[in-house]
Amino acid sequence: MTCFQLLEILGVESTKIEPLLDYYGIISPEMEQHNLEMGLRLMEEEEEKWNSGWYEKRYDAVQKRQSLIDKSLNELVRFDLSRAETVIGNIYKLTKDEEDFEFLCTIFDHNFASLDTKGKKELRQIIADFMRKKNSEAWDKMFNNDQE
Repeated sequence: MTCFQLLEILGVESTKIEPLLDYYGIISPEMEQHNLEMGLRLMEEEEEKWNSGWYEKRYDAVQKRQSLIDKSLNELVRFDLSRAETVIGNIYKLTKDEEDFEFLCTIFDHNFASLDTKGKKELRQIIADFMRKKNSEAWDKMFNNDQE
C-alpha cells in the first residue's frame, strides 16, 4: 500500500494528497519516474547544446560584450578621470564581498537601456533621493550618537 492510497482511505481529498506528500518530501513512484525522465531529457538537451556549439557561441558573444565594456571604461579613464574614479570605484566596492556582488548582479538583471529618456531621468532621481535620504539618516545618527 502506498502513502497516497493510505491517505485516500483516511478520507483526504485526492487533489490535496500530492501537495501534502510533497510537503513532507514523500515522492510517489510515478512522480519519481517522471522526475527521472525529466532529468534525463534535460541532460540530453544540454548535451545537444554542448555538441552544437551553442555554449561556445554564447561564451564568445559575452566575451565580445565584455571587451566592449572594457574599451568603454578605458576611454572613460582616459577622457574623464574624475568620473571614472567614481564609477569604477563604486563598481569595485560592489565586487568586494558576496552580498554586494549579488546586489550588483541583481541590479543588472534589468534592462535599463529599454527605458525612454523620461524613465531614465525618473529612475536617476529616485536613486539620488534614496541615497540622499540614507546618507542624511547616517549623518543624523552619527550626530545624535555624539550628543548622548
